[in-house]
Amino acid sequence: MSVEEFLALNDDEGGFAEYVNGEVIRWNPTRQHQNLALFLARLLSDFVEEKDAGEVIIAAYKVHIKTDTVREPDILFVANEIKDRLTKQHLDGAPTLAVELISPESRTRDRRDKFREYADAGVSEYWLIDAEREKAEFYRLDEDGVFVIIPLIEETRFESVVLVGFWLEVAWL
Repeated sequence: MSVEEFLALNDDEGGFAEYVNGEVIRWNPTRQHQNLALFLARLLSDFVEEKDAGEVIIAAYKVHIKTDTVREPDILFVANEIKDRLTKQHLDGAPTLAVELISPESRTRDRRDKFREYADAGVSEYWLIDAEREKAEFYRLDEDGVFVIIPLIEETRFESVVLVGFWLEVAWL
């Protein structure tokens, strides 16, 4: 299928799937994965709504980050400045924030492939959360277009760079 055909799929046909170089990659999230996604999405949505900062969207919503690649972050934030790139079926270009909840089958894809693709596309902040390994990493895009780690406050608290004022205790994850 072409990237155009993939982007035209409705959520019932294409949910929890990505498109890379002509290949469709599908997966089924676990209950733990979905519960964590719901928890984070609620925190983010409440904050973003209170600040009128943009829109938080959960999977299955497609992100067309480059010609031959469509990714589906578990959670994405689209700042008001780029909301005009939202369509009914997908975001055209990079979100402001992408959150990936790592599962054993997605470790390489999330840590290597998406890490590089999201940086190249201009995602401002990228969160990698591995509940199974009890590890969370938070990155921001620097002026050279490279992800650099956002240090935790007192080794326990994360504070977002793109959502100023948003924070969370890593232990919550």
